[in-house]
Amino acid sequence: MNYNSLKRLVLTPLLLSCLTTQAQIQSTSTNITAYPKADRVVPFDLQEKGTSLPISWGVDMAWLDDWNIRRTIAYMGAENVDVVRASFQPSRPTVNGDLQKGQIDSLNLRLKYIDLCGPQAKVVLNSDHFAVDPCYPGNPQNWVALIKATAKRVMDHGRTIVTISPFNEPDFGWGQGSQQDFLNIAKSLKQDTFFDGIRISGGNTLNTDKATSWFTYLSNYIDEGNTHQLAGSFDNYANFYQTVRNRGKHATNDELHNVMEAIVGSQYGLQTGIWWGAAEWTRSEFMRASEGHRIGYAEHRPNWTAAAVYRSPEGKVQAFGGTSERQAVTTTYRFLSTDRDVFFDGHGPQREYVMELPGGTGYQQGQCNAEGFVNITWGADIQPIINGRYKIINRKSKKLMEVSGGTLYNGANIAQNKQETNATYQQWNVEPVNKKIGGDYCYFYIKTANNKMSLDLLNNSLKDNANIICYDFVGGHNQQWFLEYA
Repeated sequence: MNYNSLKRLVLTPLLLSCLTTQAQIQSTSTNITAYPKADRVVPFDLQEKGTSLPISWGVDMAWLDDWNIRRTIAYMGAENVDVVRASFQPSRPTVNGDLQKGQIDSLNLRLKYIDLCGPQAKVVLNSDHFAVDPCYPGNPQNWVALIKATAKRVMDHGRTIVTISPFNEPDFGWGQGSQQDFLNIAKSLKQDTFFDGIRISGGNTLNTDKATSWFTYLSNYIDEGNTHQLAGSFDNYANFYQTVRNRGKHATNDELHNVMEAIVGSQYGLQTGIWWGAAEWTRSEFMRASEGHRIGYAEHRPNWTAAAVYRSPEGKVQAFGGTSERQAVTTTYRFLSTDRDVFFDGHGPQREYVMELPGGTGYQQGQCNAEGFVNITWGADIQPIINGRYKIINRKSKKLMEVSGGTLYNGANIAQNKQETNATYQQWNVEPVNKKIGGDYCYFYIKTANNKMSLDLLNNSLKDNANIICYDFVGGHNQQWFLEYA
């Protein structure tokens, strides 16, 4: 089956014919009040105007991987990418004011992938320091020459640069230099009119506990405060953005590893967020929701988790939750509707819903980087609970999705055909993935009725007209599907 056809068939619009009573029984539940006590409560009022917390959203090409940017664009939409992070490489010295071949090749590849985004996408430059040539440490003029040569090529390609980050995660080392070295580079950049109108960012730390120290040391010569969240305390992550904004600087996280970092960052002043890896279903939905208003928020600082409720500009209401990639502890959040009964992903009508966000047992121990969301609806048209056996019907043709020929074998094609009486090869078990799958858990598996084989995107392709086949269930990305209620 053609991938584009499948998107129309399964995703938008979605037409599922339920064959078992499980989903029907679940959907008749009413006013659930017997939940165990949750760790945190997120009250929200659907009549409340809420708080506007706009963020400029970006994708990352410092990690040079076209799979990440293609998946991100598929979910976010190219037109919604505000910035892309690219890089200069201190692996070689400049020659006659220009880059050397290896550096040029890497930059051109990054620019090729950036061109997959719309013309509106601006560029953030940081250091891709897989190696640091001896000419750079302690020599700010050489850093400036490298950055300028890279920036010129980006500009000549037709892209606008909004930020330059001279060092990346310098608190971890990487051979780049000290705080004083960073300061000397930032000062030199500020003295060069070529960089007028471009923000200089610092200290771009790995550890939130180091962020304020680097930022404060550099603050006279930088315009932007930036940190990642790969170690350190929640308190210092939140306090950092407050410090940056209080000093009139731009607040950024150019490596968002989980939607939690964006939820918390927006609470305390984050203005630009760049996703590390692919920004898939939950992240892209949060991006769209954040253009509206937040109407509920809670955090659990010791557990490194957070949750929030947003109303999008179109009026869609969604509850989001996330965890630290490396430091989270399992946490439960009770979303409480204070003004009316609602449905949470079809569960209801009820006033409350508990979301469990799984964490680990220590730093990078048992962590699953969990992030997800729930749709909150009310009124006459409510999305159903999806978890059971279904026929999947193409709304236009009225034909059913089937394993072609009815034969279950690896590589069997998926097609659409007229309905056959009691044909199990036209029946599908649609079930949510496990929350501990790793990363975004808002997907579904679509398996054959015998539950042994899965709907599979052939070779994990991201190309138009890629084929859908039937294959042994392994649970990879190319066997995970999102469902959007129309």
